[in-house]
Amino acid sequence: MVQDGTKVRIRLDQTITSATAEVGQSVELSVAEAIKIDDVVVIAEGARVTGTITEAVEKRRMGRAGGSGAARSRLSARRRTP
Repeated sequence: MVQDGTKVRIRLDQTITSATAEVGQSVELSVAEAIKIDDVVVIAEGARVTGTITEAVEKRRMGRAGGSGAARSRLSARRRTP
């Protein structure tokens, strides 16, 4: 079992911009590196992750960038049976 708080590298699988991002919007991500416990892969690279945008700031005047943040990610995995 993966310990609570284990850091998992993820990558964003869709384009998000400050012009279109909305708080509460779901975003699709995937695991960037497999997670192993005792040399056994317990979360495979490419496993699907769903996140939620928690902050979105619109682009400002004079070309100053806006921004968005994603948090509260959830990783779902299915148990494999031998």
